[in-house]
Amino acid sequence: MGVLRKHMKMGAAGPGDYLPNGRPYGCISLTGTRNPLPVYHPLLLLFSVLFCSLVFSQPVQAQPDTQDIFNLGLEALSKLTVTSAAKVPQAVKELPTSVHVVSKEQLLLYGYTSLESILSDLPGFQFRNIQGMNSYVFQRGVPNQNNLTLVLIDGVQVNELNSGGFYGGGQFNINNIERIEIIYGPASETYGTNALTGIINIITRSALAPRVAANLSAGSFRSRHADLSVCQTNKEGNKGILVSAMWRTTQKTPMGGDIGDNNWTEGIENFEHDLALDIKYETPNWIVATNIQDKQASRATTEKSIGTHYLDHGSLWHIWFANQYAKYTKVWPKKGSIRAMAYYRNTTVAKNSIYAVTDTAQIGCYRPGNLMGIEAIGELFSDLKCQLSGGALLEYARFSQDFSFSSSHSAGTAPPKPNTPVAVPQYMASLFFQPRLAITSSCFLTAAIRAEYSSAYHLVFTPKLGLSYVWPRLTLRGTWANGFRGPRPWDYTHGLGNTDLQPEKMRSLEVGALWSPSHHFTCDIRAYRNFLTNLLTLDQTDAGPRMANLGQVYTNGLCVSGSYKSNPFTCFGWYAFTQHPNQLHATLPEISAHTAQAGVSVGLPKHFTGLIRAQYVGPRHNPGTIPATGSTLIEPYLLFHAALLSTQFKGVFLQVTVENIFNAQYFHPSNRSPSRYKQADRNIQLTARYSIKPKP
Repeated sequence: MGVLRKHMKMGAAGPGDYLPNGRPYGCISLTGTRNPLPVYHPLLLLFSVLFCSLVFSQPVQAQPDTQDIFNLGLEALSKLTVTSAAKVPQAVKELPTSVHVVSKEQLLLYGYTSLESILSDLPGFQFRNIQGMNSYVFQRGVPNQNNLTLVLIDGVQVNELNSGGFYGGGQFNINNIERIEIIYGPASETYGTNALTGIINIITRSALAPRVAANLSAGSFRSRHADLSVCQTNKEGNKGILVSAMWRTTQKTPMGGDIGDNNWTEGIENFEHDLALDIKYETPNWIVATNIQDKQASRATTEKSIGTHYLDHGSLWHIWFANQYAKYTKVWPKKGSIRAMAYYRNTTVAKNSIYAVTDTAQIGCYRPGNLMGIEAIGELFSDLKCQLSGGALLEYARFSQDFSFSSSHSAGTAPPKPNTPVAVPQYMASLFFQPRLAITSSCFLTAAIRAEYSSAYHLVFTPKLGLSYVWPRLTLRGTWANGFRGPRPWDYTHGLGNTDLQPEKMRSLEVGALWSPSHHFTCDIRAYRNFLTNLLTLDQTDAGPRMANLGQVYTNGLCVSGSYKSNPFTCFGWYAFTQHPNQLHATLPEISAHTAQAGVSVGLPKHFTGLIRAQYVGPRHNPGTIPATGSTLIEPYLLFHAALLSTQFKGVFLQVTVENIFNAQYFHPSNRSPSRYKQADRNIQLTARYSIKPKP
């Protein structure tokens, strides 16, 4: 057991893993830097020139419909509805909250291969991609272990149960996605714990739309992908079943030797193998479905191997997610609706996982978790000025108090299967109420409050208030909202233990305006201020370490986006500014003050649609000094990506996508023993797609 204890500080996915200084990986650093970051005005000017040149250039040839919410004018936005904001359908024009919708057409055109590649094209997201077992997503300027944003599939959460964090990577079945709804800002009044910076709801294809579709792709880093979807309905078209399966493998970008700052050897093993299965049975009132994801990846990049006792081959992080649910919906026109759902979730780090390999041992680990719940939502007067919705939710979960570890006696011997860790039962019940009032035909007032009781963190109230006003060419929005994240079992028991821990809390104020002077041009501006308190941090007391609620973070942000669309031509761009003021005027590590994107899509004559876009991420600071540079500065970078998609010919599409066209070398920060993380070289993917719509 002495060897085992020696290795239990190695990084993993979520709280419970500790940095060399004893701080948990999941905590936010409050140290910062007092030196202002350079703004790099020439690069921002380049984006401004690129965007303006695209806006005022002449339209060209036709393209397929690839609209997302940035390309919609006010008239189209007024007809668009989303379900993620309040768990019932709502018109976007009534929402005071910032919303972005990624359509299936956009997913097809861009040729995305992972969730983080989708989010990287959206304002408000930054990353710590360790090019290994996970990629960490920071929404609206708050670094974390993916435990402040909720990810859902069809409204059912897929965050890992024990840590509360979600997993990036290729295990999402992207070609079975109908659309993705992203809500910015706290959403705990609807979704409870962990919904602090936002939610991402992945909505899968309907089982009432018959089709047969297949995709095959191959590309750089020995990447391979295949998926198949079959959907069949009855003759009346009111009953259908959908089966969709996906397989993906990649060796990721080279990381060894000099190109990886000599963190790892040239022989570093760095793979990812993903499987996904979606099965859905659907009628007008019922949906019964299962979503399964299986992710296997190397953990070699989580720890430095050169100059340490860690080896960079032989590790395996095997985690799988299984969601089963049954939903019932009954709608009475002009009167209201009832929505009910029962669900079961399981997220398990499998027993064959190899947490790390050292020069003396292999360390195995195991961590299961499961949850079951029921939810009922009622809506009254859905077509009247005053709309009332509310509901109740009950959940029972069994979390692992910590990992269960096992150890072998040599680097070449597999460890014994770990024992089952101590399970901690947890109960949760909540009531929520969400009235919406149309003060006039153009002015909408939204309020919400949720009372959530957990057997772990007890009673938490989360209110929200918003107002939106719609003129013919202008929409104004304002929101005040609260969010929280409840402590996990190991937070209470770590070290000396602390049973008095309180949830981390966020208060957020946001205002915005959407202006559409013509049917072709739309401009959106949003400004927000977040205040995060009660941060869970490791407290080194005289008696020993324990977790405590220490520290706070302010975040100010501004995002400006615009699009110009004149068939057959679309151009778009956005700029996001993020600031973290405090009494020391410190800059929060890992977060850039400036990010931007600009792009254009063009329908080429008759057969092809082309897309090119540029991404800029400004300078930011690493949590620690980078030996290769002697500084904490992560240099800014400018990337160019392109995609070329053929139009359909007898059900077949052909596509070429190129990421990082000019093979720029760039890095992401690190809060682990590796100094920083080199990001992917040029990545070329070739894809063949086949899709038909069979008769019922």
